[in-house]
Amino acid sequence: MIKASKNNYGVLLIFILGSAIVWFILKYGSTYQDTVDIEINWDNLPIEYEFENQNNTITVPAVVRGSGYSIIYRKLFNYQVNLDFKEWVRTDSNPHFIPNDAFIAINQMTDGLSLVSLSNKPVTVDVYRKLSKKVPIDKNLIIDFKDAYRLVEEPIFSIDSVLISGAEGELAGFKDLVLDKESITLDRDTTTVQVDLNKYFKAAKVAPNELTITFIAQPYTEFTTTKSLKDISIPNNFYLTVDSLQVKGNKPLNTVVNRKDLSITLELPKILSDSLMLIPSVSSNIKELQGLRTIPNTVMIVSKK
Repeated sequence: MIKASKNNYGVLLIFILGSAIVWFILKYGSTYQDTVDIEINWDNLPIEYEFENQNNTITVPAVVRGSGYSIIYRKLFNYQVNLDFKEWVRTDSNPHFIPNDAFIAINQMTDGLSLVSLSNKPVTVDVYRKLSKKVPIDKNLIIDFKDAYRLVEEPIFSIDSVLISGAEGELAGFKDLVLDKESITLDRDTTTVQVDLNKYFKAAKVAPNELTITFIAQPYTEFTTTKSLKDISIPNNFYLTVDSLQVKGNKPLNTVVNRKDLSITLELPKILSDSLMLIPSVSSNIKELQGLRTIPNTVMIVSKK
């Protein structure tokens, strides 16, 4: 009799457990609606804002419709969706988000459940506005020329300035962005240097954060030619002590320089003495010429008295 009672008890327990499973399947296998939490992560935070803490997530309640199994799962493990901060957070006053504004966007990401409703109440987004200022990039560079290469034109910077954002104390010392005084070696016609600007800012943010500098160079050689001074206009009662000057400079290897490509000018003072030393100025219609100078670098103008 005792063994029989134990067997009956076991059968009863199995029956109850089976009934509970059937009830669970019948109840939660149906479609119905309930409230679950949705965690929203923010992407594309503007440079002028910073999150108050490392957690950039807000949680909003949502009424959803779906199978009981899916709802139970989402009550245990919240939905996580990513939204664009610039698109959905209102910053006209304190930064805030109205969940119902993003109803369609969130509904597309609630896989397995159908979104029924979201709140119209504003939810504060814990960010603060950082100070921002635009600073120019210092373009003074140290260039190491190899194999007689010289720049054909000034280095080409992809950007002239950057926008830096951070706390007031972090930005106080930045008047311009001075690049590392590392020598840049030029030994080819075109050299491109990529500069990661993030390394110049410890706490502040910078945008854009990358700079491209392009150097266009050619191999140069020195040239020397003689240029007449006969065409220079001076007062009739004065004369120059020399008729011509040597002109020296650097030119691209394959460039031909003729005398007609060069011009020498003398700037006369308003008041002339009996004799005066003048410094000639050399220019050229060939823009690639560099280091133009005269030998000697002064000429004397003398009165004919």
